[in-house]
Amino acid sequence: MRRSARAFFSQANNLPASLRRFDQMLKQLLSSAVTLLAATSLCAQNLPETNGDPTNDTIGGAEIGALGAQHYGYMAVGDSDFWAVTIGAGSVPLQLTAWTSGRGTSNPADDTILTLYDAGGLALASNDDFAAGNTLLSTISYGISAPGTYYLEVESWLGVTDGDYALDVVAAPIAVQNCPGIAPIPPGSESEPNNTCSNAGVIAPCTSRTENLQTAGDSDFYCFVLGASTTVDFETVLDSAIANQRPDTKLWLYNSACTEIDNDDDGGAGLLSRLATTLTAGTYYIGVSDWQRSAPGGYRLVFNTQTVLIPSGTGTAGDTTVVDLKPKSSICAGTFPATGVDNEPNSTPAEAQSSGNFIVPCTDTIGTIGMVASGVTDMWCFTVASTSDIIFEVVLDSVLPGAYTDTKLWLYDSQGLEIDNDDDGGAGLLSRLERTYAPGNYYIECHDWQRAQTGTFRLRMDQLSSPPKCLGGLGTSVKLVARENELVQQNSNVTVDISGAAAPGVMFLSFGGAVIPPLGLDLTIIGMPNCSLYVNPPVANPAYIPGNGADYEYSYPVGGLPAGSQINVQAALIDGGAAIYRPLFVTLSDTTVSWTVGDQTFH
Repeated sequence: MRRSARAFFSQANNLPASLRRFDQMLKQLLSSAVTLLAATSLCAQNLPETNGDPTNDTIGGAEIGALGAQHYGYMAVGDSDFWAVTIGAGSVPLQLTAWTSGRGTSNPADDTILTLYDAGGLALASNDDFAAGNTLLSTISYGISAPGTYYLEVESWLGVTDGDYALDVVAAPIAVQNCPGIAPIPPGSESEPNNTCSNAGVIAPCTSRTENLQTAGDSDFYCFVLGASTTVDFETVLDSAIANQRPDTKLWLYNSACTEIDNDDDGGAGLLSRLATTLTAGTYYIGVSDWQRSAPGGYRLVFNTQTVLIPSGTGTAGDTTVVDLKPKSSICAGTFPATGVDNEPNSTPAEAQSSGNFIVPCTDTIGTIGMVASGVTDMWCFTVASTSDIIFEVVLDSVLPGAYTDTKLWLYDSQGLEIDNDDDGGAGLLSRLERTYAPGNYYIECHDWQRAQTGTFRLRMDQLSSPPKCLGGLGTSVKLVARENELVQQNSNVTVDISGAAAPGVMFLSFGGAVIPPLGLDLTIIGMPNCSLYVNPPVANPAYIPGNGADYEYSYPVGGLPAGSQINVQAALIDGGAAIYRPLFVTLSDTTVSWTVGDQTFH
C-alpha cells in the first residue's frame, strides 16, 4: 500500500486541477483503508452459526439471535437450524418480520422453509415460498403480543436442498388502542323496524345500546363501519335498570352483503352472549335477539374495540438494482442486412453443409418452409472461432407473406445432438436464444413451434462483445452480487457478495441517488486503465466480512433511513496482485448495487 501511495503522488503533479483534487480524495480514501481494515469491523450486526449441527437442529440447542441482526448459517440436506430471539416486556406489541436470503456465490441457499415458534414450541407462522418476491426462499410476518423467547427454524425444503443462508429478523412497533370508556346511548333510541340489514340502526365503537325486542321473534340489527383492522367485542350484559331483561340472548355478525360470518349464544355471563373477533376495514352488521328469536324483552349491548394499528409507514417496497458497468454490446451496430442464404435442401446437418447453408453474425436470413412433412425443416450451420456470446432471434416482419407468429429454435452441436432450444423467448410467441459458445461447429434450426405449418420467417444472428474489464489480481473482474430475497427493510442489514476478489478492500457508498452520470469517471489518467468510478464516494466504509470459500461480503445497517432512500455501493479492493495491470494496487468492481429502503409490513 505504501508503494501505491507513492505512485499516486508521483503522478499527481501532472494532472489537471480538477483531477488532481479527485486524485487527492481517492488517495486519502484508499490510504486510510489500511488503518481502518486493521481496526474493529464497522459492519452491521451479524451473528454466525456457532453451535452447529446437530446441536442447533432442535429448539434446545438453538443459536442465539437478535432483533435487527442478520444471522448466518449453512443448511445441509435434510437440516434444520433453530435461532432464538428474545423479546422484552417493553417491546411488545410488535410486528416481527423475518426472511431468508442466499449467502455467497459458491453455494447460496435457494429454497427454504421458515417457521416461527413460541417458547413452548407451538408453531405460530410458517412460509415456504415468498410469493410476493417470486422466490423459493421464505418470509414471515407475525404480530407478537407477549414478551419471551421465540424461535425461528430455517429448514431444508423437503430435506433435499442445501446451501449458505442469511436470516434477517426485524421488528416494528404496533400501537394498540382500546376504548377509553363506553358511552351509553340513551335508552329507547332505536327506530323500528330494524330487523334486517337493510333497515339497521347504527352502533358506534365504544358505545352501548339499551333497547327492547318488541315482540316474540323480533331482532334488532345495527350497522358499524371499521376504518382499519380491528378486534371487535360485542357483549350483552346484565343491567338491573332494565325491565323484563332477556336472560338468554344470541348475537349474529354479518358482512356488508348481509351474509352471516359469525355468531355467539352463551359466550357472556350466564346465558348472555359475547362475540369477539378481528375484522378488516369495511361495513358490518350485528344482530341481537332472544337465543331462539322467540321472546320479547330488554337488553344492553356493549360494543368495545381493540384497534390494531399497522406500523406507521408508506408501504414502500424495498428494492435491489444491480448495474453492470461493463455490459456486453452488439458488434453489429444495429445493422442486419437480409443477406443470409436459404439453400435447399437443408433439413439435416448434412444437407445444410452440402447445400452451403451457412449463417454468419450481423445478418438477417429469410427462411421459407414450403411443405409440411416429417423431417422437413430449415437448418443452418455456423462456426465459432473463439468463445463468443451469440443471439439468434426470430424478428417480426409484417411484410413477409405467410410469416410465422409462433416459432421455435433448436440448437445442435457438431454431431447433430440437440443442446438447447427456445420457444417463446422473443417478442410475443417468437423465439430468442442467447448463450455463450465454445469454439466449434454448430447448427441452428428454425420452424413453426410444432413443426406443423408452412410459412416464412426472418432469422437474425447477433454477436456480443465485452469491453475491457478492470481486472484484479486474480486476472478476473470483480463483481457485486445481490442476494436473492434481500428485502431491504428499515432496521435491517443489506448485504452484497463480492465475487472475483483477491483480497478485502473498502466499499464506496453514496446516498440519495448520488451516482456519477452517465458513464462513470474513467480513472485511466491516474494509472487505473479500464476502471471507472460510478459511486460518488463521500464514505469509504471497510465493512467486509470474510465469507465462505473465496467469497467476501459487505453488510450495511439500514437503520432508520426513510422509506424510499437509496444506497449505492461500489467495491474498491486493495489488491497487490493488480500491480500487473496498474501501479496503484487497486481494483474497482465492474458492477454497482443500489438499494431502495422499504417499510413494508407484509400483512
